[in-house]
Amino acid sequence: MLGSLLVHDDEKEFNGCLIWLRQWGIWGETTEAVARLTIENLRCSEEALEATPAHLIEASEFVVAHALVTYLLLFQWDGYLIAPDGEWFAFISHDESVFFLSRTDIRFRNLEQRFRDWHPQRNTPSYLRA
Repeated sequence: MLGSLLVHDDEKEFNGCLIWLRQWGIWGETTEAVARLTIENLRCSEEALEATPAHLIEASEFVVAHALVTYLLLFQWDGYLIAPDGEWFAFISHDESVFFLSRTDIRFRNLEQRFRDWHPQRNTPSYLRA
């Protein structure tokens, strides 16, 4: 079973990433309070989530990256997961969808293979169609 949207399950392969929380406050008050508490404790930050929604995850923070992405999925918040080299990014939507974009077909095929158990579908957004 795939545990996360991270491209690698192997910690040695992980090069870090940027996780940018984009939308929260969508669900009920209790669910949102649990989500905020969990994420704020993980971040060990005194600052409000609104002040620091983006998190630069170092290569040594493999478990932190997994946890943040898992919380995005669990609490159905919107967010971006961006590769450190800019070769791909994922948008996680509260509408139960995940979208990947990559710079190269090779990288995209690798992503399709990685997430094959999720039965990915190729869709090109209307604004990218010729």
